[in-house]
Amino acid sequence: MADREGSWVQVSWAGEHVWLRNSNKQPVLVPSKGAVVRVKDGLDLARTYGRAYPEAEAYPEGVTPQAVVPIEYQLKPGQAYVVGDRRVITDYYKATTYDGSAPGDWTDFVGETKYYWVWTGHRQTFVPATDVDISASQ
Repeated sequence: MADREGSWVQVSWAGEHVWLRNSNKQPVLVPSKGAVVRVKDGLDLARTYGRAYPEAEAYPEGVTPQAVVPIEYQLKPGQAYVVGDRRVITDYYKATTYDGSAPGDWTDFVGETKYYWVWTGHRQTFVPATDVDISASQ
């Protein structure tokens, strides 16, 4: 929660601050405890990803790395997002043939990059741990 005015509450939602009516008679938000991430001091934003694939160095020569491309949601300073999982396995299982004959086929490539799985809007996204600080919700 970023702010409150009467029965209105401001929250971080899909990269923006939005207002929700949260009356005592019909609450839409329920207090809970858990971990949240916030953009590290000094950064303008933290990009999110739709999948937690390994970095290019995790793939051997002859195997094309999967592209790691950010999606449209960006976490901004002053926002907090709920963490769904702190222990995301950064991997890609390559299975492109029925007989395993392609280079690197039937292989799980595991990376070193650490991501947190966070809720961004109604989507599950991944944010690099290097871009955010994790703490208990307030």
